[in-house]
Amino acid sequence: MTFNIFAGARRLALLAAVGIVAATAFFVVSERPYLSRDYVLLDADPKITPYQSTDACPYQDKSVSRSTMTPAGYLVTVNICVPAALRAAQPLADEVAQGWLPRVVGTDEMRALDEDGDRQVATRRKEFVQIGAVAIVVLGVCTWAIGWVLRGFLGIPLGMDRKPPAAETPASTGGGT
Repeated sequence: MTFNIFAGARRLALLAAVGIVAATAFFVVSERPYLSRDYVLLDADPKITPYQSTDACPYQDKSVSRSTMTPAGYLVTVNICVPAALRAAQPLADEVAQGWLPRVVGTDEMRALDEDGDRQVATRRKEFVQIGAVAIVVLGVCTWAIGWVLRGFLGIPLGMDRKPPAAETPASTGGGT
């Protein structure tokens, strides 16, 4: 039995393609969104609702956090930032923030978080499929190019694994005139 480098390369390329498809499927199925909401407490008065912020809590301020699940099963982290100046002026600010944690994310907010989570999952899944498709195309192009170059160096025609036997010409058989 002879060693056929082209058959081996085809098998390796097929294994790599199966691995890419399996990895893509794994990432598509296991994708979970990262959801968080940041709030800032302005006063230690429990009647004043913290306002929603787009910025994370600065490092010098304290953040009180709680993780909870949305109705769709997404994990969401709620952070209430207690500014350092407020903590210094009103020592009960941390306790007030702890009291706000369960109340700050209401039913409407949970629905909005579920919608955000669904959008994040759909977007990430689409990205994973696109990355997997590009990887398969790149693998195919590289495999073809390497085979083309090797066949050129070895003098093997495209579509064959070995050199064809040399055709006998009448001059080489010695049967000429």
